[in-house]
Amino acid sequence: MYKRQVLGLDDPETMAYGLTFPEERRRTFAVDTPALFARDRDDHDVQEAVTDALRDAVRFTPGNTLLFFPSYSEAERYHDRLALSLSATSYLDEPGKSVERIRESFVDDDDGVLFTSLWGTLTEGVSFDGDDAHTVVVVGVPYPHLDDRLRAVEDAYDAAFDAGWEYAVEIPTIRKTRQALGRVLRSPEEIGVRALLDARYTGRASREMGKYAVRGSFPDEEREEIIDIDPEKLKFAMLNFYTDFDAYDGAPPTP
Repeated sequence: MYKRQVLGLDDPETMAYGLTFPEERRRTFAVDTPALFARDRDDHDVQEAVTDALRDAVRFTPGNTLLFFPSYSEAERYHDRLALSLSATSYLDEPGKSVERIRESFVDDDDGVLFTSLWGTLTEGVSFDGDDAHTVVVVGVPYPHLDDRLRAVEDAYDAAFDAGWEYAVEIPTIRKTRQALGRVLRSPEEIGVRALLDARYTGRASREMGKYAVRGSFPDEEREEIIDIDPEKLKFAMLNFYTDFDAYDGAPPTP
């Protein structure tokens, strides 16, 4: 049971604006890779686990893949780790470069992978329609940098509602994550896989990780769609989903 705080209401109603498109045309996975805490991002085993899962996600996508990271530096890290081992064309979104030019090159491709920051400009207001992209992966829980302004907002919410971190940081971060997940499904006819790559999104985390779990911050309707999956099984789940829609051009990849 996920708890909600309300202000003086005995029987509140909750509302969420989720996807109105057919649920059977999408899959949303919480992949149980190591939690990508800031302190663990340089850990070799963590990087290997994330790299392997990303390689599978790209390889088993029939077309283009969008990868969102907590920062541009993390996007660059995994671009460099993966670029030479992928048959797909790699595109790296970097600060100071024309994001529209990168987007145009990416959508003109039919086997590309775009590495970008969740806090960049590609998470909202940018459409990837039709075959522009079929899979989107959010890597980690991409909390923003906690500068003085954000800490002041957190303190204000704490003083008013005793929920500073939740209201100032976690909920806006999950809202941004949901916007990123929506990039690949822009009409009822489209199909897509959305993957959340971090143990904190899983049901296990809700039971075992306490305040570090974030699944409860998703709206109820969206949370019910999330399927927990082990990293090594992601490729099989994606293969089955896309094969059901005859999405591969030719023979599907072999696990």
